[in-house]
Amino acid sequence: MFTFAKFVSSALGFITVGSTGAVVAPAALDSPIYQSQDKLKSHWDLQPLRDSEQKLEIRLDSLKAKLLLALKATEAAKKFKHNLMQEKFESVKKEETNLKSRYEELTKKIEKISDLLRQQSQESSKKLRMQSAVSLLESYEKYFDKLIEHFEKQEKTILEIVCTIDRTSNPSSGGSQQSQESECATAEWIKKLKESESSSSAGAGGGISLLF
Repeated sequence: MFTFAKFVSSALGFITVGSTGAVVAPAALDSPIYQSQDKLKSHWDLQPLRDSEQKLEIRLDSLKAKLLLALKATEAAKKFKHNLMQEKFESVKKEETNLKSRYEELTKKIEKISDLLRQQSQESSKKLRMQSAVSLLESYEKYFDKLIEHFEKQEKTILEIVCTIDRTSNPSSGGSQQSQESECATAEWIKKLKESESSSSAGAGGGISLLF
């Protein structure tokens, strides 16, 4: 069988013949690899090389297919991860927008609550001042009520004193002293006293009756 090594050797031999002359040619031609039978057989016996090449091509095609499949899988995984990361970023962005909106909403609510608390504080302060004023007025009212009640209790005594003084300063009215004292501080006497005040002129009358 004519192998590839023999073919190379023969080619080198021919090159040597062409370059060195006829001295080497007889030795090269005497080699058994240059016999006509082997030469013809080696010229046509390339099937093992073709089979090996075909097997190698099949293997390379298989490896190429696997490599392309791996590249496609890698690209698909890369695209999937990219899409997943993009979705995550979009979700985070959306959540950030929602949080910002909620923060602004809560800020507005807090401002409203602060305004309401301020108004309530002012109203409470006004209410406390009003309650304090009302309590003070009620205290004064009670004081004046007690004072009026006291004067009402002392009214009869005061009128009796005034009547006695008036009777004493006007002895011309006649009657005994006992009868005059009994007529003092009566409703009829008070009525007469008021009538005498309205009928008397600015320059007339005298005594304490002018004071009433």
